[in-house]
Amino acid sequence: MRKIRSKQFNITDFHEKNLKPIKICIIHKILQKADIGKKIICLISIVIMIYL
Repeated sequence: MRKIRSKQFNITDFHEKNLKPIKICIIHKILQKADIGKKIICLISIVIMIYL
């Protein structure tokens, strides 16, 4: 049981550490290319992405 729990924890820990920076990097690139109107839409979708 302990091994399974630690594996699950490590997967979620890995997920948190690696996927959020990747998302932020992608978002940053999108924002650099986007117009002001698109930036607002992107910011709303970013908030949704992070909190869901």
